[in-house]
Amino acid sequence: MTTGLPDWTTGVDIIAQTITTLAIDIKAQTLSQLNVNIAASAVTINVSVQGTASISIDAATINIGALRLLDVGTLRRVSGVAANSTVIMYTVPPGKKAYLYAAQMNIERTGTGTILCVLYAYDGATIYPFMSLALPTTVDHANDVLPFTSMVLPADWSIRVVADSKSQARANCVVVEVSA
Repeated sequence: MTTGLPDWTTGVDIIAQTITTLAIDIKAQTLSQLNVNIAASAVTINVSVQGTASISIDAATINIGALRLLDVGTLRRVSGVAANSTVIMYTVPPGKKAYLYAAQMNIERTGTGTILCVLYAYDGATIYPFMSLALPTTVDHANDVLPFTSMVLPADWSIRVVADSKSQARANCVVVEVSA
């Protein structure tokens, strides 16, 4: 059966200083192989595939939509209360990485003076704070919320909350674990 379309095997090479937009629309009953090689210092690629696609990327920054992340990962709700202490709320299991999805911290005064509480990621050597609350002597309570964040925690990293000797911190985080 013929479709009236030619059976093409062709190569296209484009060499240009600047290309603002290059739209390529391919309509085929069967497409056995499509090789696209792009060498550019900055490029945005939008690809829509109907059917099955196998994609190999050597180096890239990959952004997974928030809802898609929930489909492919395991949701973990973790919490901790620190009073004049540091509390380990969560540690990423071996073979996994975790996306910090959301965080919340509430602090209250238990003594006099300025108080400070911090919610942070820890890799075993370095502290990576993602939320801190400090209160002057005239304020007794405060809270803060982080919506979806893009922080990725590798295996063995932990989320910790710390409160100084004059305060108490209650922290909650939502992380999504995926295979590393």
